[in-house]
Amino acid sequence: KNKMNPLLVSGFDTSINVDKRKLIVTNKLNKQRLEFNPHKIEHDSIIIDGHTGNITFESMRWLMKHNIHLTLLNWDGNLLATMPDQTISGKLRLEQYKKHLDANIRYTIATELVKSKVNSSLNLLNQLAKFYPINIKKIQERFETEFSLFAKKHRQNTHEIPEIMSHEARIAKIYFEYLRDIFTKVAPQFSFESRASLDHKRADHASDEINALLNYGYSILSSEIKKFLN
Repeated sequence: KNKMNPLLVSGFDTSINVDKRKLIVTNKLNKQRLEFNPHKIEHDSIIIDGHTGNITFESMRWLMKHNIHLTLLNWDGNLLATMPDQTISGKLRLEQYKKHLDANIRYTIATELVKSKVNSSLNLLNQLAKFYPINIKKIQERFETEFSLFAKKHRQNTHEIPEIMSHEARIAKIYFEYLRDIFTKVAPQFSFESRASLDHKRADHASDEINALLNYGYSILSSEIKKFLN
């Protein structure tokens, strides 16, 4: 009962309307068309991530009568509006809150996210080592040392979110040290030193072209993640 099955309407020149009692969802650019008969739609919500398009009053009434929630996302993935304002069942929402309040579950999720990021960082450095003079053996040794320190704390059952964040930050420091070496060789005119600047510890205030490009790329990734979550 609590399983969610949304329909994502994305792209340019999309439309949602009703024709002869059927709900019609089209994307003219991709020449895609979906038709749903009354009381025979398997989706419990529609998420609109379209950049241009339209939705008719008739289709909004059709969705509300069938208890199908309508969600509108902004260009950056943030939630703009939902109709009605309760997008999921009460029981499912309670389960989500329970998971949020469970420190062990939160720590487990955070650990898996950081593991994925760390593996991706190491994989990228491995690939770059084929083309640029960076010491991949030394990189792997430094990563392994950090893994060992983190595993030791993990065995001591000190399962705290700040702990996994500190682990991620130390790995990132190693990662960007070697990227700096590559950037210095490829584009010394951009003067990339680190993700932080003298007056800001955070990287959201770009002090050079490399950081500006990284911020831009991370913003795109962040908006895509928000879209998936919403």
